[in-house]
Amino acid sequence: MSHQRTRLVADLALLLIVAAWGYTFVPIKGVTGAWPQFWMTFVALRFWIATFAFLPLLALPRRAAAQRSALWPGALTGSTMLLGYGFQTAGLVYTTPSIAGFITGLSVVMIPIGARLLGRRIPAGAVLGIGIATAGLGLLCLQPETAFAFGKGELLVLGCAVSFAAQILLTDRFAAAVDPVRFTGMQCLVTAIGASLYAFAFEIRGAGWPTVTQHILGTALFCGVVGSTVAFLVQTLAQRVTTATHVALIYAMEPVFAALASWWLLNEQLTARMQVGCGLILLGMLCAELLPIAAAARQRQRRIRDRA
Repeated sequence: MSHQRTRLVADLALLLIVAAWGYTFVPIKGVTGAWPQFWMTFVALRFWIATFAFLPLLALPRRAAAQRSALWPGALTGSTMLLGYGFQTAGLVYTTPSIAGFITGLSVVMIPIGARLLGRRIPAGAVLGIGIATAGLGLLCLQPETAFAFGKGELLVLGCAVSFAAQILLTDRFAAAVDPVRFTGMQCLVTAIGASLYAFAFEIRGAGWPTVTQHILGTALFCGVVGSTVAFLVQTLAQRVTTATHVALIYAMEPVFAALASWWLLNEQLTARMQVGCGLILLGMLCAELLPIAAAARQRQRRIRDRA
């Protein structure tokens, strides 16, 4: 399979994962209504399920060197994942979900900036796509009546965006050199332990143990197995053949899928402004995907003409 085709398969796999993440916004909305004081408790439950789901995969044979090398990179990358969920949870106490969604989506800008600082080349098509997608995020997440004042909540959610950007950049750094199962499993384990410590200290100790309903358990199982074990393993494998900037643009589709899921399952209104925002995000992703292919085709044609 050619490199271009392999990268396309990786991008499509990531897009399916992002679609699953977008769908989870609907059941998680029910969890936050039932557990308004237990956000990190749910994160802990989700990631313990994800961690245990890796156990059968660990039984598969693999190189001993890769087994050892994945532990420290996985722990480091997992700490950024934990910080991302922690900042997001704390920020939502002080700001609205729409503003939080927009600021979190700004990681689509932070990732290529970080990659450039690390010496990676960013294609012009990706830069154009990032600009278009960011404008789309603003239209989708921020309505005209949104009062955007940068305060404590917004600063916390900005920390979330930086953390998630760092997680993708670290995965880009380590993915090709480590065992993907142990690397991803360690990320989930670190997140589960950290979220549990926070939950016991700041949620359960004061309010007691929450009641686990069938809906909450089902949501935790889906988010744990599909939204964490499968999703982050696919991310690690995909980032062996695609760039962090590509991942960022594909992840920008998450609020699009979330809006579509809310419209389809909850009958929430999808305004014209939101539809334009969704379209711009999709256009940005397509620009980043197709413009480099078009540029490569022009170069091949130019070389053919020069030889003639």
